[in-house]
Amino acid sequence: MNPEITYQLCAFFLTVGILFIGRTSYALTRKYDHEEQLTHADNPAVGWVTFGFLTGLLIVLASVLMQDTEHDGRLDVMVYDLIELGIYSVCALLLLNVSGLINDRYMLGQFDNKKELVDDRNQGVGVAILGSYIASALMIAGTITGPGGSLEPSEFWSNLASDLGLMLVYFVGGQLLLILFVRIYITASGVDVLAELAKDYEQDGQQFGGNAAAGVALGLNVISFGVLLLAGGRSTGETAMELAQDYALYALIGLILLPVWRRFTDKIMLHQADLHKEIYEDRNVNAALIEGISVNAVAISLFLIL
Repeated sequence: MNPEITYQLCAFFLTVGILFIGRTSYALTRKYDHEEQLTHADNPAVGWVTFGFLTGLLIVLASVLMQDTEHDGRLDVMVYDLIELGIYSVCALLLLNVSGLINDRYMLGQFDNKKELVDDRNQGVGVAILGSYIASALMIAGTITGPGGSLEPSEFWSNLASDLGLMLVYFVGGQLLLILFVRIYITASGVDVLAELAKDYEQDGQQFGGNAAAGVALGLNVISFGVLLLAGGRSTGETAMELAQDYALYALIGLILLPVWRRFTDKIMLHQADLHKEIYEDRNVNAALIEGISVNAVAISLFLIL
């Protein structure tokens, strides 16, 4: 069989296998019966969180697979590529799980996530956690450069170790920035977003858990900030100082521009309605989606232009 085809098949099955392992490990580490909630309980909140975790893992895997490496028919380079994919996949699994713990504690630490997801079936909390997973994955993907197909084993391992170290530094800094962004978002909203997110309400005699619109708005805003962290990680700077400056620039743009743009959305794109009232009083998911696509359009445009 052609070596390139063999490599492609191995990469495909490795990617699918990692996704399966990720889904299984995620289920095993939950504090509740994950399978029960997904199937017999038909719990959409748990479904949103699981979707966010697996999407985040897929984003990181895709970033590794998209690295431009010239194999030139060399089996050793293909093997190095597969090793790189496997190592980055394991690191992504670990970091995404760590990000989940950090975000549960410091980003959404005002309430008990297990209660909100399982007992209250709060889809707003589910989407907010989904956004944190995807934003963390975008941040991780932005730091993946890969060893560049080094032919010498010593060079391959040294470059890989350097890249993994850089990824860890960016991960720690990025998590701190995500937490800061959420704090700024809450302040700019002029309302206790987390309290509104967890607030139960009754409608037509039926009890509902939480505000789905608030969760959608928060989750999509966090993803938009993750897009800018992805852009910052893709810096072409050659020195550590240049890399740090570029990353800080994109982060600063996100911390300032995205909350401001949210106000612009309120006044221009939904000028006939009060965005704050629609999301936090009327629980209007449509308004949250408009806000979310607006800020993501800005983030994606900056990613592609700058």
